[in-house]
Amino acid sequence: MIPAKEEDKYLISLLNQLNLQTYTNFEVTVADSSKSSVVKDICKSFSIAVVEGGLPSTARNNGALNFKGNFLLFLDADVIIQHDFIQRALFHLEDREADCLSFGFSPENPNLIMNFIHGLGTNLFWFLTRIGLAHGIGGAILIKNGVHKKIQGFDETIYLAEDHNYVSRVSKAGKYVFDKTLKVSLSTRRFEKEGVISLCIKYISIGFHRLILGEIRDNKIPYFENTQ
Repeated sequence: MIPAKEEDKYLISLLNQLNLQTYTNFEVTVADSSKSSVVKDICKSFSIAVVEGGLPSTARNNGALNFKGNFLLFLDADVIIQHDFIQRALFHLEDREADCLSFGFSPENPNLIMNFIHGLGTNLFWFLTRIGLAHGIGGAILIKNGVHKKIQGFDETIYLAEDHNYVSRVSKAGKYVFDKTLKVSLSTRRFEKEGVISLCIKYISIGFHRLILGEIRDNKIPYFENTQ
């Protein structure tokens, strides 16, 4: 299930990666929030389903709404996955007797600073999850469909960090594991656009807001306006 908003270049790349997966028994749905028809045209060329998008929570829920299979894999349009990612992710889920996994992350364009930030984030999310404060990235979440339905999906009233809220609720309804041994690559374009220091401060602000004031349900911390 892939939310997409004006991300045609990234979406084409991800769909090609999915076509090369060693595990092939899956279907793809894209939740399109774009103003143009480009994403819909891409999906048509790949013969995959398209549903209405919105903010990430709404888009993911819309994509999962009518799904009847056993497992849901949420991927952001701009992630990069290895050719055996789905096969390994399913194996890890079964091997760890988990209901849900999120994954470690590395930068699409690696350098010393990006490697440090993404490595720190991966290890921080792993540590926080181990001590009972479940964290994960919405860019890559594998979950049993029954558990997704049990917690009623993503909270659509949350503007930011809906992924952390999601895996936190999963951890109370079943077994959640942050799997730092299996990684996806994330786009660094937000760092390039907003600046490393500015974006790191924003991420820290989001974390403290959730810890002290609770979930972020409005755009007091602007985020999605700066994606493109």
